[in-house]
Amino acid sequence: MERRLIALALAVALSPLAVAQDGQATTQSPDAAMSATARTESPYAGGWMAVVSNYVLAKDHAYAVGPPILVAGPSVSNPGWSPSGRFLVFDQVRPEQNVLNIQDGVRNLKTPNNESALCAYSLSAGRSVDLMGFDATTHHSDTIYWFPDSDKAIVYLEEVHEPAEGQSVFQTEKFYILDAPNATMKEFSPWTMDGNPRDFAVSPSPTKPYAFVSANFVRRSTDDSGHEKSITVSQVFLMGANERLIPVKVDEENVYTVWSIDGSKAYAFTRIEKNGRAYLKWYQVSLSDGSMTQMKAQPDDFSRGPVQPAESFMTVKDIPQPVQNGRAREGLNSIWLETNDDGDQNHLLLAGDATDGGINKTLDCASYLSQGSLYVRPITEVPKARFEMVKAVWNRTQALRQVRESGLALIMYGADNDDSLPTKKSNLYDLLGPYVRDTSTLNGFVYTFGGGDMNTVKDPSKTQLGYIDCPDGKAVVYADGHASWIPKPK
Repeated sequence: MERRLIALALAVALSPLAVAQDGQATTQSPDAAMSATARTESPYAGGWMAVVSNYVLAKDHAYAVGPPILVAGPSVSNPGWSPSGRFLVFDQVRPEQNVLNIQDGVRNLKTPNNESALCAYSLSAGRSVDLMGFDATTHHSDTIYWFPDSDKAIVYLEEVHEPAEGQSVFQTEKFYILDAPNATMKEFSPWTMDGNPRDFAVSPSPTKPYAFVSANFVRRSTDDSGHEKSITVSQVFLMGANERLIPVKVDEENVYTVWSIDGSKAYAFTRIEKNGRAYLKWYQVSLSDGSMTQMKAQPDDFSRGPVQPAESFMTVKDIPQPVQNGRAREGLNSIWLETNDDGDQNHLLLAGDATDGGINKTLDCASYLSQGSLYVRPITEVPKARFEMVKAVWNRTQALRQVRESGLALIMYGADNDDSLPTKKSNLYDLLGPYVRDTSTLNGFVYTFGGGDMNTVKDPSKTQLGYIDCPDGKAVVYADGHASWIPKPK
């Protein structure tokens, strides 16, 4: 009998899982059963989307999160989404690819010749392109100001150029129009005043396709007593997403620009000192021709800082996680996708060691940096009813796997104990622990056989060893080792 039980256990272990619908047995593997059901009942449930742990819930919808997709690496920094959510712009440093050159640089403390680029990744094309490249002697930093609801932006670029032998370091500051759909960067320099501009500023409207672009120029003049003094003169432009530049007609020194809270009006003000007191002089700026009209009083609707976007029901958060490393306690950052749902599936770990998490405006793609590389994970909205169907299939498959492993553990235990199975009062975790890879396999398993000699079993294929209960049925394992699904009556 012992040899028969061992052979039976091995045969069952190597055979497909028997799945019963309405009590009728079939011979499909668990993966085949799940994917077959997915094909017939849900177009969303194939492959990774059939894994319920890849979902987050929000109100009446579920959102499936796809596997990580490598966008670029290594040495990526400053990723940011365009307002439309169609493009992801980032900086990339490309180190020397020659192993011997890298090793020689480390040994001799040489700075590697790293080229760099400003890049854009297109969701629709699924690839990245270089917007602008920089050679190994140029170090750059860029600030991107997007026009609202657009894939165009103003880029403020600072470049530091390493000197050739006998020369000195020099720095340049430039403005560009970034057109992400066409992957172009077009330089513009609107300044008409003499001298070097400084104190550059860019201020996009929070809602309209306009932005202020300004710089200051230092001028020398003479006061009433004949003493020379320096004054700061501002030059201001309005730029539209259509790339039209409108000079703002400035008649004052040190002009500052702001937008109304709703972004529909443009204002400018100057700081005036009179009789030892300082006050602000306000103007409204025309968006059509740049003319300034003095206002009688300070407007009450001007924005006092960057307008914060309304919080979405779905966000990506960077959450630091302390990690014990020997005696040291180090920080490990993780990236989570979260929704405002009150249920128990309102968050999902996107990456365990990552930074700079973000999500695009259309909420169909999340991004993050991990180990210097840039990744995205697609997000797909799925009707709640279909998710519940996928969840039921998933739970059924997991229950069948789990009950099958529990049954095999019982059979192997009996083979080692004179063909005798445990009693109902036995501690299954202790007795069957050596026969399962993880004792959590036994969680939820209800043992029904009751113990005794397996030789007394007349029909093993119809004698239950135990089951795992699910909302829509139960997974049952029998004395011959096969498992079946018994749906609950409707």
